[in-house]
Amino acid sequence: MSTVIDFHARKASARRRRRHVTQLRYRLHLLVPDAATVLVTPVLSDTEGEPRLRHLVTVRDFAGQPLRGLPAGTGARIAALLQGAHPTADWTRPQTWRADEGRLVEYLPLARRPVPAPGDFRPAS
Repeated sequence: MSTVIDFHARKASARRRRRHVTQLRYRLHLLVPDAATVLVTPVLSDTEGEPRLRHLVTVRDFAGQPLRGLPAGTGARIAALLQGAHPTADWTRPQTWRADEGRLVEYLPLARRPVPAPGDFRPAS
């Protein structure tokens, strides 16, 4: 499932943010039980004549396949939950939430991931 949505600035107390983070995994599981990763990608859209930053929400299962057939508005609800739990994240950069870790990290494509130096490689013993 991929949905393009708008983000709005959100403010909350530290207590409310902690509650959002604590309940995030449960709430996302209620919306999309098979979700393994959620990728939120910023997209520049000019459908209304003026460029505007919108976000594409993609939900994938544990096999890495995009989930399809979710109810309308699910992407917007997922984005709102993520933004409520992580309001300080840089939403102008792609962000990934993983169910197994339960945390939000900046998405780095394979081409941009740091490559270990030759001396840093240690074979398994």
